[in-house]
Amino acid sequence: MAVLILASGSPRRAEMMARITSEFMIVVPDIDETMLEGESPERMVERLAMEKARAAMEKTEGSLPVLAADTIVVHERVLGKPYNEDEACKMLGELADDSHFVITGVAILNPVNDRELSFIEKTEVFFGPINESEIKEYVKGGEPMDKAGAYGIQGEAGRFITKITGCFYNVMGFPLNRIYTGLKELDII
Repeated sequence: MAVLILASGSPRRAEMMARITSEFMIVVPDIDETMLEGESPERMVERLAMEKARAAMEKTEGSLPVLAADTIVVHERVLGKPYNEDEACKMLGELADDSHFVITGVAILNPVNDRELSFIEKTEVFFGPINESEIKEYVKGGEPMDKAGAYGIQGEAGRFITKITGCFYNVMGFPLNRIYTGLKELDII
């Protein structure tokens, strides 16, 4: 029996959720993820997480608590998931030998006690130098294509990262401890 709904189609988020509880079901929300004019990246991810949570709750008639998240990479501009290999190469070229921020918005809704919580987590990631052939080789492997900023810290891109400041799991789109704490705070687990 599920104790909550994970509003995400991400296999990484499902893997991380299983570290907290195995009693969850996945509902993939369908929302418009366009950034609003004048909206900050922090506000955008928190808003999108809440919209995803509410959309998933509507699909399930509000019977179970819902957890949703949205993650972006920010380096002079918002870097979402790349549309193709060329865009992935461009993104990684921008991130090389510099730092950027990974920002995740999280929303938790508990219809049982009519409580909700939302927050953002921000982690700074530092990349070392990466040459063009390394970027092309990495992109050709396919790993960056479904990830904001065109990389996954838990995969082969880990070799490019010199250090992080903040939550490692946030870079995977699931700030594990803050989510665990939030679920306890709302009496879900």
